[in-house]
Amino acid sequence: PAGRLLGRFPGPPGGSVEGMAEQGKRINAITQAERDAKMLGSLRLQDQQIMQIVSQASHTALYRFNTTERKWERLGVEGPLMVVRRQSEPVHRLLVLNRVGSENWNLDVNHISRVKNQPPYMMLQVYAGEAKIILGCWFYGEPERDTIIAALSDLIAQRRQQPEQVQPQPPPQTVMPNQLLQQQQQQQQQQQQQ
Repeated sequence: PAGRLLGRFPGPPGGSVEGMAEQGKRINAITQAERDAKMLGSLRLQDQQIMQIVSQASHTALYRFNTTERKWERLGVEGPLMVVRRQSEPVHRLLVLNRVGSENWNLDVNHISRVKNQPPYMMLQVYAGEAKIILGCWFYGEPERDTIIAALSDLIAQRRQQPEQVQPQPPPQTVMPNQLLQQQQQQQQQQQQQ
């Protein structure tokens, strides 16, 4: 009967269940390490200064808040998001490998003045020259969003603790993708005409 069948089961091949679990963890760790190495290699094709992926999320979609119309606008940027460390200034950068458009998106972390968790979004207050832009990043998973927010918050806190003379200057207007700056400038012109 059933007891005999269970009694004759030889167990997992090559050892105990605990041994199989450990072997599975090692395989997953190797696989994740290999994936990270491939991703880092891919990123270095775009920016040779990238040294390390600090944090990453499998998917995000970017939005910009239109202050004139008081509504969110989709930017046409979606894909894996990474916080990376570079060999030269700017040392930290936020990247999205855009899967719905032809250009990837990046933002230097030293241009982010504030990060806010507003589930399922991460809100970023960004300065591009004199213009203040509010971006929303939608995330598929809460743990990934929380990990990115923690990484960015730590980097911003570290920057604020630097001596005053080392603080970054306001970014040049080229820091944001051209379409964002053009939209921001058009809004400002419309406001001035009113």
